Amino acid sequence: TGMWVSFFALFLLLSGLPWTNVWGDGFKMVRKATGTQAVQQDWNSGRSAQAKSGTKAANHGDLHAPYYIANIDDIAANVRAQRLMSPVQISPPSAKNPNWIGQSQADDRISRVKIDYSASDGRQLHREDFGDRHVIDQVVGISIAAHEGQLFGPLNQALGVLTALGLITLSVSAFVMWRRRAPEGGIGAPPPIPDAKIGMGLGILIFGFALFLPVLGISLIIIALFERLILMRIPAARNWLGLASISPQKVRI
Repeated sequence: TGMWVSFFALFLLLSGLPWTNVWGDGFKMVRKATGTQAVQQDWNSGRSAQAKSGTKAANHGDLHAPYYIANIDDIAANVRAQRLMSPVQISPPSAKNPNWIGQSQADDRISRVKIDYSASDGRQLHREDFGDRHVIDQVVGISIAAHEGQLFGPLNQALGVLTALGLITLSVSAFVMWRRRAPEGGIGAPPPIPDAKIGMGLGILIFGFALFLPVLGISLIIIALFERLILMRIPAARNWLGLASISPQKVRI
């Protein structure tokens, strides 16, 4: 169970990173530095960005309303003729884009289409389908659709549910196995890895994940400080955690 669930759980973790505040913003910075950024990203990194984007979408047409000629009825008719997958959003000209924009906001991101219309006469200026986007946006779009359970219908959602149930099973079974194997008066922590090279490789791997996932890194630092400054100096806790072989007098911060 653990082997199979780990594949799906890892995918859900990686496909959700573009939405996060720290990693998502860092991803946008890298894309900007490499010249691969999207004109308008198809997802928001964090709740603050989502709220900010929603406020702009509600207000960006107010300052420019007197300056465009084509009205919403004309644009709506043109967009309707394209038979875009619902729901469809129509945005008026703004400071960032002088054109009307009609775009599909379908749950299946692969089906999303964005069309620009002239503000003066309502004619179509540009159409962007999923295949027209940068390959990075296509990969992220497919990943997000799968993450949301929208890529291939009910089967996609079933896989997400099975992954969640598998993680619950692993958590419960791990606790049961631990208590069955734990010795009396101790937590049953595994002994130190005898091969120093393996230990060093594992340490580098953990360090890499800590940099890649800042919340994990902060958690590890807090746990390490709590162990060194408090638990190592309490004999009962030190023995129960299996740290009795490390003398508290040798601890250096």
